[in-house]
Amino acid sequence: MASALALAGLASGQVTGAERWPSRPITVVSSGPAGSAPDTRARELFTHIGMTLGQPIVVENMSGAGGIIAMEQVRRASPDGHHFIFTHIGAVVINPSLMRALPTTRCAISIRCR
Repeated sequence: MASALALAGLASGQVTGAERWPSRPITVVSSGPAGSAPDTRARELFTHIGMTLGQPIVVENMSGAGGIIAMEQVRRASPDGHHFIFTHIGAVVINPSLMRALPTTRCAISIRCR
C-alpha cells in the first residue's frame, strides 16, 4: 500500500519530503577580478540561469593566488548545493600539480567526496 502511494506521488510529479531546489539564492564565486572578461561572462551566464531557475544568483569576486582564494571560499561553504565556483583551469588542474600543500584539493570541493 505504501509503495503504491509512493509510486502515485512520483507519477504525479510530486516528491514527498524533498525540498525544491533551489530553495534560496545561489552563490557563485568567481576567481576573476571585478570587471574582467571571466567576471562579465559569469554575470551574463548566471543571470540567464537565475531567470530559468526562478532564483537570484549572486556572483562574488574573489581574485588572487591563482584561484586558490576562490576555491577555498567554496570549500568552506556549507555543502547544500547552493554554492558554486566559476574559475579557470589553473585553479583546478595546474595548481594541484605544481604545489604540494594546497588548502583545497579537487576531492575537497567534490560533492562525491563528502
